[in-house]
Amino acid sequence: MFSWQGRSVQQVFLTYQFDSNDDVESYLNLMDEYVAYLDQQFNKLKGKDERGIRLPKPEMPLAMGLLNQYYNIPHHQGTGRISD
Repeated sequence: MFSWQGRSVQQVFLTYQFDSNDDVESYLNLMDEYVAYLDQQFNKLKGKDERGIRLPKPEMPLAMGLLNQYYNIPHHQGTGRISD
């Protein structure tokens, strides 16, 4: 269904070639698919928000790693852990 998946959205849209009028129609269909995908993702997020889920458990280590990296910037005098 989503023919662009597996490549970044930026890569798909920035590298698209318009060699004929059919390419314009194909590009517009691709944009429609992208809008449908964004709507689907928004509805998933909305559903999670309604259930009180702000950050899925599998994302916690990634988010904490990112926050710890920010917290380790030299202007901070703590141990570099979020719990400080």
